[in-house]
Amino acid sequence: MIIAESNGVLTMSNPVNDTRTIIDLNQSTATVTGAPNPATDITRTAKRIDDRSFEMSTTRRGRLNTSVYRVSADGKSMTIRFTSPGDDGKPLTTTSFYERQ
Repeated sequence: MIIAESNGVLTMSNPVNDTRTIIDLNQSTATVTGAPNPATDITRTAKRIDDRSFEMSTTRRGRLNTSVYRVSADGKSMTIRFTSPGDDGKPLTTTSFYERQ
């Protein structure tokens, strides 16, 4: 994943699946481009939590998924906490950790 920021707009590029997510923290919007068959029934919002964190929420078919992205103070790593409702309705949370190479 490649992440760039300019004036409150984050661009996250994923070379594995050739998608690009553009998150405008000033406008609280998020869009995904490049997917071969993008879903049209998804609503995305984003908000800044602090100088190193933001939250992106995705709603599809009434199901809310939330991801919190947090960059370390030294800028060398990022943690993503993803929460969605499990099949039993209880929240299911996974955490991913990325290090700058």
